Amino acid sequence: MKRLLLAGCALVLAATGCTATPPPRHEQEKPPAVALPADRDPRAVLSALRRIDLCAVLDRGATTAGIEGHTVRAVSPFACDLDFAEPRSFPVHLRVDPLPSGSRVTLPSTVIGGARAYVFSDGPCDVVLPVTFTVSIEIMDTGRSCAEAQPLLAGVVSALGDPDRVTTEPRWTACEVLSTAAVGHPSTDLGLDGCSDVPGKRGLWFDYPESFPRPKAQRGKAGDRSVWVSTDPSDSTCDVSWKPDDGPLAIIVRAATCDEALAMVAPVDRVLRQPPPEARPQRPLLYGPDEPDSPFAGACAYIDGLGSPEQCAPLTRVPIPGAGQQLVDLAADDVQVACSLALDPVTEHFGDQMRAVIVMTGDTPFCYLVTPRRQLEIGFTVSRSTVADERRDGARTTDIAGHRALVADCDVILCSVSVATSTDAEQQGVLSVTIRRGPLRGAEVPGDAGDKAQAVLGDIVRKHFG
Repeated sequence: MKRLLLAGCALVLAATGCTATPPPRHEQEKPPAVALPADRDPRAVLSALRRIDLCAVLDRGATTAGIEGHTVRAVSPFACDLDFAEPRSFPVHLRVDPLPSGSRVTLPSTVIGGARAYVFSDGPCDVVLPVTFTVSIEIMDTGRSCAEAQPLLAGVVSALGDPDRVTTEPRWTACEVLSTAAVGHPSTDLGLDGCSDVPGKRGLWFDYPESFPRPKAQRGKAGDRSVWVSTDPSDSTCDVSWKPDDGPLAIIVRAATCDEALAMVAPVDRVLRQPPPEARPQRPLLYGPDEPDSPFAGACAYIDGLGSPEQCAPLTRVPIPGAGQQLVDLAADDVQVACSLALDPVTEHFGDQMRAVIVMTGDTPFCYLVTPRRQLEIGFTVSRSTVADERRDGARTTDIAGHRALVADCDVILCSVSVATSTDAEQQGVLSVTIRRGPLRGAEVPGDAGDKAQAVLGDIVRKHFG
């Protein structure tokens, strides 16, 4: 939310100046409500994930990619590693992990085998495949770039696209157990193998440890269950771990005191003896390239820092009524008129992928133009201020289509351009374009942004305020 509040503030400053008294504000017309994308049924997705053997997925993916002599080893119920036959090679990790929408908007997106994917890192390659608005399957090839790992990535996606061929016995997830056992209130999802209740310092983890018990752990008893107890003085917590059978699974519970942790063992044990919840598995599991994978409507998924999906709506384009001062008054009061005024010239000069959205900052709507590439965010306002109100340190005066204009703050982060709607610079009416770098990691405002912003304003001035 902070980013949008700052962005809205910057737009207001661009329209009214930093020190001058702003003109009287009129009540802005708010955009109509829009239908928001619905997330997948979490029960269906969990039902699908709990049945997938990630080691079988990696094995099939490696075989499809022609990788010979590889081995796979499970490191937890919902994570697996692939090892290459070559000496000194680095493993590939596959696991289920959280991926909130706020992280996705900053990551480059791509399509692998017909499925949407996001790239955390190109080298070593780290790719995530979303399965809900908040959960993903992560593939990390720790020794190769994504170009080198492409055959393996495609093989993994292919295996996940046919989940009935890579199944295993259904397993509980950590947050399900913590909640069902009524020994904590899950507040932090650490992937399907881990869950914590931060205020109560309670947590639960599943692991396939290479050695058990942990070093310095002390043998203990929880009811009739033999357990191992270890404390961490650095964060004043106590861990209790045990193996429910002769298999590789170790269960770790954590609490603020050892008495609390020991009391968690029996209810957790009881839950794990029961079969996990049943539901019809999600099919398909992965998202297609055009399928929405966030709670934001349309192009609102391309803007950063939204506090809630209701805060943003794609532009409903409206006709441009009137011209001159009449249009200034209408566009200053109706953000949809203002945004419709900017859409064609912005797409003309910045590319036809630009999409217009209305963002609510407090009770005030603002117009932004964004792109699926998420490299730019362009704000546009129409105000009843004057160019004199716009002047601030560093701004230079110029001329756009015979109208006085100001250009300020043009660098790799921000560029602002404003122009009077009348040839009489004392008359109220200013158009402002504010260009910011988008949320995509590494994005910068291009060097020609100021020239393009002036071209946008020039087109609007000549057509509607000439």
